[in-house]
Amino acid sequence: MGPGEQERLEHLLDAAGAEAQPTHNGWESLPDRLAQLPQLPRQPRWRRTAMAITAAAAAIVTGALILSGLLVPSQEPGPGGTGEVIAQAGVVVRPLKLELTILSESSDEATIYMPMAANRTRAEQGISGRAPSVPGIVPPQPSTSGLALVKDRRMILNLEAGINVVRFSDVAASIDPTSVQFVSTTDPQGTHVVEQSFEYDLATADRLLARSLETRIVCIDRDGTEFAGYLVSYDADHLILTSHPLADSGATGRTHTLSRKDIEAIRIDRLPDGLTATPTLVWKIETSKPGEHDTLLTYICGRVKWRADYTARIVPAVGDQDGLLDIQGWVTIDNGSGATFRDADIKLVAGDVNRIRDPWAVISPQATGHVGIMEQPGPEALPRREELFEYHLYHLPRPTTLRHHQIKQIHLLRCDGVRARRRYLFDVARDPSRLVVQYLVKNTESNHLGLPLPKGQVRFFQADEDGDLHFVGLDRIDHTPVGEELALSSGFASDLAAEQRQVTERRPAPGQHAVVMEARLRNHRDKPVEARYVARLNSSSWEILRSSHPWLRMDHRTISFDVKLPPNSETVIQFEVLYQ
Repeated sequence: MGPGEQERLEHLLDAAGAEAQPTHNGWESLPDRLAQLPQLPRQPRWRRTAMAITAAAAAIVTGALILSGLLVPSQEPGPGGTGEVIAQAGVVVRPLKLELTILSESSDEATIYMPMAANRTRAEQGISGRAPSVPGIVPPQPSTSGLALVKDRRMILNLEAGINVVRFSDVAASIDPTSVQFVSTTDPQGTHVVEQSFEYDLATADRLLARSLETRIVCIDRDGTEFAGYLVSYDADHLILTSHPLADSGATGRTHTLSRKDIEAIRIDRLPDGLTATPTLVWKIETSKPGEHDTLLTYICGRVKWRADYTARIVPAVGDQDGLLDIQGWVTIDNGSGATFRDADIKLVAGDVNRIRDPWAVISPQATGHVGIMEQPGPEALPRREELFEYHLYHLPRPTTLRHHQIKQIHLLRCDGVRARRRYLFDVARDPSRLVVQYLVKNTESNHLGLPLPKGQVRFFQADEDGDLHFVGLDRIDHTPVGEELALSSGFASDLAAEQRQVTERRPAPGQHAVVMEARLRNHRDKPVEARYVARLNSSSWEILRSSHPWLRMDHRTISFDVKLPPNSETVIQFEVLYQ
């Protein structure tokens, strides 16, 4: 690892340490007690150097022993404190295969129990702790959770008959521990979990400090000066050390306040218990079959979602023919789960699976600072589709690695020459004077589509006379079955105008109210265009008494008029409606 990469990693680890601030029973009286203590003196440089060399050597030896497997956890009593010996020193867990089934993006925040993700939300929002200071890196923001089903196959080696402690590390930080299911496919009847713990207190800088309150630590500043003392308080900017523990009320001592930005390193004599490097499931597994076990871990996690993104290149109509759209579809997967899924078989569920909305969930803009990777397989490597319950299930063609805080796009479909009829829509609910440009597209095989289209965004592009593509609009579609018609809106027309007004009002009888409405649509182009005028009625009890043009009932309070606007002319649509 180069110096630049190491520095960047240190910044990222420091940023991840932003946690809630600690509390202390004597917090209110702490300033008065600290004011009575003199400052700690600096230690002689020869002593600082000797202590640093000794500590570094001990850390290197200890780290080498741990990495080489010479140090193993000690045995602990079994459940209930009966003194039952738990076999755990020789247990090894090896990954075999990973499968990820991701639900399509939803506007609802699903209610799942994510203890670690909820814990980190405060730090991500900047409520407490220090903000990351890595150049070019934007901290991720809380977003709608998303849901995914993880199937993690692993081989457990060296199980012994009886109770074994097994640690499954590298699970998603957004795991719902209540959804965990464990099965030994080697011995499904004789092997089961008797106790499960989810350890998510990670060994970040702030968590180490929080666990080291009232213990002795050594702080080393940028010029190598050491300050030793008992840590009594810390926040995002400072550490406070005393020469004696606060609990020793009769002792006289000294205090020192250190700026965290000036501290190069902190030395702690003992690693606090209960901390872990990654989110880990710890099980006590009872088995009657010793040896190797092929196992399957299944759980639900949050903050993983997918959607479809489409690009539509507009080929303008020639003469009286319809225009064409060249459509490409992409699967966009957003992973904010806190885990990297390596070489995972990924399946995507297209459909709105029922979820329960969490009223306390944080809803905010899409997470930023993600890395986007676009893979472009050939047409033969498109996702395979099958039916699942009332939904569509897409299998990605090959295993892929989905990293934490990564957005990945994979090719979904390509359909060229799709016929699209252009229509201009006047609806005062959208705009009181402009007409929306719409493309009407039939999702049929004869129209070069005929595929279930997952929900997502459609971006429109059109080439100019020089062949350069330009972005001309954006719309969103819902899950669209085969045979349905899409009405895609790309923007507002610049050479068309419209207005709506109430002409007259009368009361033909008690309890009745008649209104004459008028819409004027103006076409300033040299060719005719097709338009639709949508009229919103004020009541669900109504009757059209007369109309200048044929109309269609869209719902109980909406009617529409389809007209052709001649070139350089104004078309007036007028109707009278009677409200009961």
